[in-house]
Amino acid sequence: MKVLLNLDIILDILQKRPHHYPVSSAVLSKMLTREIVGVLPGHILPVIFYSVRQFSDERNTHDVIDWFLANMEIAPLDHFALIRARNLDMEDFEAALIAGAAEAYGCDAIVTRRVSDFKRAPVDVLTPEELLALLNQKPGKTQP
Repeated sequence: MKVLLNLDIILDILQKRPHHYPVSSAVLSKMLTREIVGVLPGHILPVIFYSVRQFSDERNTHDVIDWFLANMEIAPLDHFALIRARNLDMEDFEAALIAGAAEAYGCDAIVTRRVSDFKRAPVDVLTPEELLALLNQKPGKTQP
């Protein structure tokens, strides 16, 4: 199963947000054990860089970006994804960009805590808890 992780999930982990860190880090663990393929939308890498740079030095910040590049696939925000985002009937343009990138990259789902922003997304949208529950079902039943 290929899932695109929204920025909120990544920030939960990087900032160790108390209420969200455990479940978001469990999703990342599923990716590291290859139970899922983790994908990031390419346009959030600068946001990750900026966020990490706020509390860390430059070398560590580059190491974090390198880790994401080595361990996750990156869905490009190309011309097709931009046009698709503009044509989606979604109120939030950033969410439409993410949904368009997920669709163009062949993702099965978007994982986010902001499900309401993705009501009209062309792919399934799951909370981290929903993804983990889905993965814990019997084999063969992991498709959303």
